[in-house]
Amino acid sequence: METVLNIVVKEPGKAPEVKLIKHDIEEFQKIVGGLFDMVRVPLMEDMIYMVCNDTGKLDNLPFNFYEPARYDVIVGNVFFVAGDYEGNTLSLNKNQIEKIKSYLSYQTLW
Repeated sequence: METVLNIVVKEPGKAPEVKLIKHDIEEFQKIVGGLFDMVRVPLMEDMIYMVCNDTGKLDNLPFNFYEPARYDVIVGNVFFVAGDYEGNTLSLNKNQIEKIKSYLSYQTLW
């Protein structure tokens, strides 16, 4: 298991940012501001996951971006990470980072 992860963080009203973080649950919770949920990003061949606050809408977190594949809005801080078929969380490679940035450029309304 990797001890650090290369991720893309998207905060409301800000451009996506590539960060290197510790690979642990507390770090994930710190970024999203609480308990988190991991959902697969639709329309991508790679196994890329969005990690978001599990109760973001209930907590009235600020709008971040629109998710057209789910006809839904994403609120609060989120980050993107790669995964594999065994359920492991992995670093994003350069190609995946560019795919995520491109994906967000079409969804973000700021």
